[in-house]
Parts: sequence; C-alpha cells; structure tokens
Amino acid sequence: MKSTTISRSLLALLFLFTVLGHMRWGSAVAAWLSWVVMYAYLIKAETRRELLAFGAVYAGAIVAATVKIITDPLPLILALPVGLPIALFHIAGALLARALWSHRSRVTGAFPVWAPLIFALSMCLAEWAQGFSPIATWGAAAYTQLHNLPLLQTAAFTGMFGVSFLLYFSAAGFAHTALHARSKENRFKNGSPFISALLLIGAAQVYGANILEGPKPEGTVRVATVNTTGTAGGLPLPDKNERAQVQKQLLLDTRKAVKNGAKVIVWNEAANVVLQENEAFFVESTGNLARELRVHLIAAIVIPSPGPALAYENKYFWFRPDGSLDHTYFKHFPAPGEPIERRVTPLPHTTSPLGVSSGAICYDYDYPSLAQKHGKMGADFVALPSSDWLGIDPIHTEMTRLRAIESGVNIVRSTRFGLSAAMDARGRFINSSSSFTAEDRIMYAQMPVQGVRTFYGQYGDWFICLCGIILGGFALGSVALRMLNEHRRATSPSPHA
Repeated sequence: MKSTTISRSLLALLFLFTVLGHMRWGSAVAAWLSWVVMYAYLIKAETRRELLAFGAVYAGAIVAATVKIITDPLPLILALPVGLPIALFHIAGALLARALWSHRSRVTGAFPVWAPLIFALSMCLAEWAQGFSPIATWGAAAYTQLHNLPLLQTAAFTGMFGVSFLLYFSAAGFAHTALHARSKENRFKNGSPFISALLLIGAAQVYGANILEGPKPEGTVRVATVNTTGTAGGLPLPDKNERAQVQKQLLLDTRKAVKNGAKVIVWNEAANVVLQENEAFFVESTGNLARELRVHLIAAIVIPSPGPALAYENKYFWFRPDGSLDHTYFKHFPAPGEPIERRVTPLPHTTSPLGVSSGAICYDYDYPSLAQKHGKMGADFVALPSSDWLGIDPIHTEMTRLRAIESGVNIVRSTRFGLSAAMDARGRFINSSSSFTAEDRIMYAQMPVQGVRTFYGQYGDWFICLCGIILGGFALGSVALRMLNEHRRATSPSPHA
C-alpha cells in the first residue's frame, strides 16, 4: 500500500511539473524537477502496469502543456497530433534507459551507479531522433532554459543536445543521490553522478559567463524588419484590392526603413499573397525598388497554386542593391498542417554588408541540422522571415537563440503575428518588437558584421554520435557480461556432484 501511494504521488508530481515546465509560460525549475521525478519513478517501478501508467501520465502531461500554445486561429484538438509525438519520443528514451539499467542490475546483482548517465544519453538520443520528425525539436530539454544564456553557450560546442544532456544528467544524478541518501554503504559512489553533473554545469556556466563578458564584435550595420499589414492565412484568398493595399504599405514601410538608415530589409514570412500570373511583375518591380533604394531586400511572399484546395509556394526573393535577384529560397520544412510541398534545395549564400549572408524561413530553424549548414558555410548573417501566432509568442523566437549560438550566426527574425528580434551569434537580443504590442511595423537593429566560428558549426552532431557510441557500448557490454555469467554457470561443477 505504501509503495502504491508513493508511485501515485510521483506520477502526480510528474504531471504537474511537466505541464508547468514546458511550452508557453514554462518554468525552468519545474522542468528540471519533472526529470528528477521521472527518474525516481522509473527506478521504483517494478511492473508493466506501472510503466504503462508512466507512459499514459507523461503523454497526458505533454499534451496538456501543448494546449498552452494552441490559441486562435488554431483548433484545440491540434494539441494531440503535436503533443503526442513529443511524448512518445521522450517515453521511448526513458524506457530504453530503464531497460538498460534494469538489465545491468540483473546481471551484476546491484543497481548501477551509471544509471543517471544512461538516462541522460537515452533521452538525448530520443530528442535527436525526434528532430527527423515533422514535430522537429519542440519539447527538447534545452528549450526550457532559454533565458540562461551562459548555460546555452554550451551549444556552440555540442549543439543543443549537450545542453539537454546537462539537464537530464543533473536531474537524474540528484534523484539517484536522494534515493540512496539513507544508505551508508557507497554513499560517495552513489552521490558521484550528482557531483559530476554539478561540476559539469558549473564549468558550463563559468565558461558561458566568460564568453558573454568577452569583447563584442566591432562594426555594425543597420538592419530593419518590415511587418506586413496582411492577415492572409487560408481561404478565401485576399482579393486584388486587398493585395494591392498590402503591397503598397510594404513598399512605403521599406522606403521609410531605408530613409532611417537601414542597409538590409527583411520582410516577414507571407508578407503578401502574389498570384502566379503576377509573379514576374512582382520580381521586376521589387527589384527596381531595391535598385532605387540601394538596399539588400529580402521579400518573403506566398504564391497560391491553382485549384479549389489551398496550396502554395512559401519563399523569399533576395534582391541586391543593383536590383538583381541574388537567389530565391523555398521553405524546406513546412510546419505540421502547412499546405506546401517541401522543396529541399542547396542553401544559398551571398555577400552583404553583414558579411557572408544566407537565409531560411520560420520553421526551418526548428531543425538544428539546417542551421548547422549555415555554420559550415561560414555564414555571418541569416535572414529569417517568420510567421507565428499568439500561443508561441515569444517562445518560438527565443528558441532561435540556440540556432544562433550553435552555428555562430547573427540572425534577424522578422515575424508576423509574433516577436521580431535581432540577435547576435551568442544569442543576445539586440532588439525585439512584438506585432501584438508595437505601434510601429518596423524594427531597427545595429547588427554585427561578423559571426563566430563554432565547433558545432563545423563538425555538427559529433556529441550525439558520442552518446550513441557510449550507450551502444554499454548495451553490448551488458550482453557480453550476461553471456559470460551464463557460460560460467553452465561449465562450473555442480555442488551436489
């Protein structure tokens, strides 16, 4: 009865801390405590029914946390197809860890002190695997610490999953130590995971603080984001008069931004709807505007496809100061439910007053693998036309901090229905402006002209590869140990012989 009460209490705390810690209005402390409780419950769980209860409660908690980001115009039911996949990946990581350390315990006859490490490795690998799904990296542990900039600097070396590792390892290490607090045997040994995690986090915090206190890059260029007056988001499409009015205001605001000193202008995602038959005229006229103003102009639009169902091209045109079209970029990763065809093309890059420059569109930057390509090409600046909604304002823009830090790029995120922000290669906001509160549709920022070359930007997911090797080695070692023990029992003489 006592064991059942403890299990139910742990499940209740797991649900509470998970809901409070993730997504909108998330608490960094609550998120960390959710992993403490998760680890403690998995240690104590003995039956399949208890593990099923864990899966059901955690899935419900992630879905409930996802409800916090579902606001108009999205239907509440969307929390299920978004939240459930996140929960399933996390559950898979947790159960993999438990299977490995339970197997080790059966082989050695003792609970392994390495269990917190296994837990952290498994959870990080689950997050990485989720990054290949349509849900991208939403729900990752690192996103619960978006305001701890010193800790986030770890991502420049390991990528975001190194930050997640520190969080999982420290939480599991604390739970492991607490569970063995009354045991006088091997007290130091059982406390070593938490001590190790504290040392790692302490080192990461000191390193990050020193980086942030270091000299800031010299030389800046004035950049502006221009926010559309258009609200197109589905059928029916805006009529000819509405499209013309939106375009007129975009051009007026672009001129105003240049008059106030901007050298690079970034429109937000889907700044206007342009029909296929008008695309050539749009490119010509917008190029003429860029030539007239002598400015780099990143003009993001959507082009509907003919037919009764809503489908469109989501792209931007990058115009140079001489009016030429430098490149066209198509959105690589449609958000779940977005009616576009994924078009994967080589990432373009150009030179601008901000150094080696490139771009992406909104949800593309929820995938670290795409942003890492910008680091690999040595990009200094990334233009990121975006479109959000109230429920993910400002968290979606703040998530971009990790992409800036990982790849060492300065980013301007021009956002419709959300937070526009300019951030440097360390993830520091230079300026920001929410379309829900700002009186002016234009945001200005003095952007650094040079990025930072990072280890992750050059070598990618080496840390995840290391996690996989260590976890695989541990699993193979456990299997080999079991086979050796079975062989010894089979070949040892019977005591009754």
